Amino acid sequence: MTFTLAGFFSSPVWLRLIIALGLLVYTQLITEQYSVPSWKWIRIIPLILLGRELLSFFLPHHFVFILSDLVIMVIFAYWVGTYAENTKPAALFRNLALPIIIGIEIIGIVFNAAGIVAITEVILMMLLPGALGLMMNNISVYNTRHAEFIIENRIMIFALMIFSRFLFIFDPSHQGLVAGYLFIPITYLPYFYIMYRYQAYYHNQFVEQDEFNSSYINSLFDFMRTIGTAMTERIEVKAVIEYVVRAVIQHTEAEAGAVFLRDPGENTLTLGVVQGYYPPPFPVPAIVKTKLSGVEKYFESTPIKFGDTVIGVAADKDQGIYIRNTKDDPLMETNTKDDTLYISSLIALPLHVNKEIFGILSIIHRRRENLFSQADYERTKIFSEYASLTLDSLYNYSQLLEKQEIEREVNIAGDIQKKLLPSRIPRRIRKAIAAFSIPAKGVSGDYYDIIPLTRAGKLGLVICDVAGKGVPASLIMVMIRTIVHLVAAGTKDASKVLTWINRGIAGSIDIERFATLSYMTYDPETGVMEYSNAGHHPLVVLRRESKKIERIDAPGLPIGLERDAKYERKVLKLAPGDVVMVYTDGIIEAMNPAGEQYEEERLQAVFRDNVDREAKEILDAIKDDIDRFVGNAKQHDDQTLIIMKA
Repeated sequence: MTFTLAGFFSSPVWLRLIIALGLLVYTQLITEQYSVPSWKWIRIIPLILLGRELLSFFLPHHFVFILSDLVIMVIFAYWVGTYAENTKPAALFRNLALPIIIGIEIIGIVFNAAGIVAITEVILMMLLPGALGLMMNNISVYNTRHAEFIIENRIMIFALMIFSRFLFIFDPSHQGLVAGYLFIPITYLPYFYIMYRYQAYYHNQFVEQDEFNSSYINSLFDFMRTIGTAMTERIEVKAVIEYVVRAVIQHTEAEAGAVFLRDPGENTLTLGVVQGYYPPPFPVPAIVKTKLSGVEKYFESTPIKFGDTVIGVAADKDQGIYIRNTKDDPLMETNTKDDTLYISSLIALPLHVNKEIFGILSIIHRRRENLFSQADYERTKIFSEYASLTLDSLYNYSQLLEKQEIEREVNIAGDIQKKLLPSRIPRRIRKAIAAFSIPAKGVSGDYYDIIPLTRAGKLGLVICDVAGKGVPASLIMVMIRTIVHLVAAGTKDASKVLTWINRGIAGSIDIERFATLSYMTYDPETGVMEYSNAGHHPLVVLRRESKKIERIDAPGLPIGLERDAKYERKVLKLAPGDVVMVYTDGIIEAMNPAGEQYEEERLQAVFRDNVDREAKEILDAIKDDIDRFVGNAKQHDDQTLIIMKA
């Protein structure tokens, strides 16, 4: 067909193109707002619809619609299959349906039975949603991560697909005005519905996450204040552990929890603290299983060797274990029978003191319908990490109190502070990021962190300067680090992370204990960086092409001054080779023997001269220049610097 503007606007194609474009824009908006599982398949559909509508103007044949509909159904099958981590049914779907449709069309051409073939194809296209419906019906929380969305919406998705295809019984040729202006646009409904439901689903998740963060952080700070009080008194470690177990149970809605303590000098664990009924993860004599009290006593008196049972394996490997459903896990073979030992879901995480295994924190569900989520596991990790840091601090601080060696405070606080810094940078970003932090006296008021936020490589970067020194400053760093690790992965908004940190810190510490802090997120795939600032030095960006330096700032009060402080977010795009730098006061205020400061101009000059080098080489060049400038003068302030290269 020859294209003319009049012909185009006299056909229904223009209307359908507008609808397809609307769907494409809507899909892109959701892509920018949310990280959706299996989204790569759904994003393809608007492009196929756009191509179909353009092709249908030049080739107005029902087979164009049938073939595109089939491709879309296959995409839906892969979408469901990716959710279930099993795309074999989708491949079978593709391999059977496509030859059948093409075979029917060839038969129609050979026997000149276009009408009968068209009706046959429409009926077949109505049957395909049935196959897709069976795939969706097999999705459950027991076999699929993130299954909730499919479960909530599969009936409506199925109904819309069947309805939109049933209409073509009345016009199997797809060529009539009613089909062009009504029936075909109605086929867009399932996709618009899925987009709308995704937007509503993830918006509600963000709202729930905010509500959860509010209650969770308040509870976490109750725990922190309890520990702060304990720091001035004789420490009862068992009471602290009991508090940790209660808090984890409360915020994961677990049915029971326990801490297994390592026997001094031995690679065995014994049940130290338990809340609720926690069955032993090993075989129990039949006579003992007849009474819960007998099981509990047997459990308390039976040590667990490192490497034995799920608890012993967590201790032996020194890593967390998350078993969502025990029925298919060999480590839980003892606990899958329907008796007093039954456990449906389990989380176990190591606790450390002085870099050694102190014990294992574990929580369980016992009812079959209750299973832990990945979010439960991540939240429990936050508690276990904070509990480890706290127990480590308490043990060290109790030593200080018992021996009355006040001069040891600096060394102990220094050890606490060092544990907060990243022990190593993840391998996939090691060449892109370099950092150092040098305390002026053994205890630093500076803190930085590099946090992998997604498997795709998105990062969170934190730099912080806490007012004050010693144990109090170190504990504030623990608080800040805990909140950052809690909320960073749950939101794309850098300003919201600062808001949560400030809400937790403000009112929990003295006004003198404020902190300046910058938080950034960076997506290496898109080059997009988000930046928010709480009274810290501006972000310094060096553009490789122009060699120009930009200082990016976002207004905001230091953390801890006002609970309702607002923080702004800046978004910038980094090109390959652009370099980002953040630092604390100690860098530009470093002094030489004559009392002169290093100053920002000199820092930027070295930064610019080394823009074409690797991040680590840029960092080393700046550090060497500071050392030459300072000479033998005494360092009077903590120095922290982060370099990141796009």
